[in-house]
Amino acid sequence: MIQDGQDAEDASRFNAPAYADDHSFDILVDGTTMFVAKAATQSGTALDVDFDWESSDEAVATVMADGAMATITGIRKGESTITVSIAERGVGVEFAVNVHNAVKGILITGTDGAHVVGTSLDDYMAIAYDEANKADGTNDGDEVPNQTFVWSSSSAAATVTGDDDDSSMATVKIAGAGSADITASIGKVTSNKISVSGFSVEEPERRLVVDTTLLPVGGVYDHDPDDNPATSDSTLVAGDGTLQIRVQLQQRAVNADGEMVWNAAANDIAVTFKSLKTGILTLTDAQSSVDTASGDFFAQTGVNGIASITLTVDNVEAVGAANVEIDSEYANPKYVTVTFTAPPAMQ
Repeated sequence: MIQDGQDAEDASRFNAPAYADDHSFDILVDGTTMFVAKAATQSGTALDVDFDWESSDEAVATVMADGAMATITGIRKGESTITVSIAERGVGVEFAVNVHNAVKGILITGTDGAHVVGTSLDDYMAIAYDEANKADGTNDGDEVPNQTFVWSSSSAAATVTGDDDDSSMATVKIAGAGSADITASIGKVTSNKISVSGFSVEEPERRLVVDTTLLPVGGVYDHDPDDNPATSDSTLVAGDGTLQIRVQLQQRAVNADGEMVWNAAANDIAVTFKSLKTGILTLTDAQSSVDTASGDFFAQTGVNGIASITLTVDNVEAVGAANVEIDSEYANPKYVTVTFTAPPAMQ
């Protein structure tokens, strides 16, 4: 039995003496499928015979026959047994035709979320139903099997490819940075969406955000309050006493809604603080380490991506302004100006 022009090697075969076959066929209400029957001896020699076609329940499916060819039409939901017989030889075969209501809903499942570019997700599956999807993402209808699905991606960030042998299965590949919605459709019926996104491990997108509650940074500095070079005593005489620069390192990520947002970066990422005028300002912090070759200080991000440095004043020349450069890998540098002013002249 050759269905809808399929290759002969894929046809359903009914062999003597039982002429049994476990195949059944699915069509939709108002849908059709066409069969061509061929008879042969066990050795494979073709036989020129007349075929008779019959449906056990024409209220479910009808048969319009023309010799070896027959068109079966689905009338209403149910099952009918189709009999193909060769009267002059006293043999016949039967197979079931299952008639389903039209597809009105499709649900797909598969892995969502953010993935490294190049990742393949091979667990996508689609199921068709004869009722529309519910608002909560479920479907109470009956499954409509053996449907041909067309898979789609909303952007170039991901590609989706249906399985050659079973279009209800698909593989999604993360092709680039960004987000995409994966869907499956049959005609005008489209499934729920599954959102995926891609990012590059080699080049995450990061930024530094300066804590503005600590700005401006600076104070009144008396380089020699005793006016005695022999007993020079560098002292902050006004301001907070402890000057601190604090930043948050953030990294772009995908939230639960599939949107790209800025989140706090992970712990233990190096942030560099560097005074661009060491004659006025040097840096120190008990939690930081110093690169003795460059004078740079490295702080590590902690809770909520926070990194900070405590400032001290160089004894050589404390009055003036110095910029502090703050940098971290994959982020653009930020600059904070630290200004020190001399106290009013003593009368």
